[in-house]
Amino acid sequence: MADSKGFLIPAKYWSDADLSLSEKVMITEIERLASEDGCLESNNYFARFIGLSKSRVSEIITKLSLKGYLETQYFTDQDGQNRRRIYIVSKREQL
Repeated sequence: MADSKGFLIPAKYWSDADLSLSEKVMITEIERLASEDGCLESNNYFARFIGLSKSRVSEIITKLSLKGYLETQYFTDQDGQNRRRIYIVSKREQL
């Protein structure tokens, strides 16, 4: 990470008046971490990354889902642990 140029919020989120600054940071980090299988990071990871409480992270993810930016899928992994996948939803998919 020493050679990192910083954290860039894409224009599609930065210019979106429907998003708070915390939501812009959250969706950008989710998009950065996501693969075809979604983003598997926990609220604890996001809380440490952004500097918020886990409950505040949960609220932000819920708001982003209600606004139609994210979809979440819950499942049990092969070790019996409850997990979550977060997917970015394209606004165009909703039209």
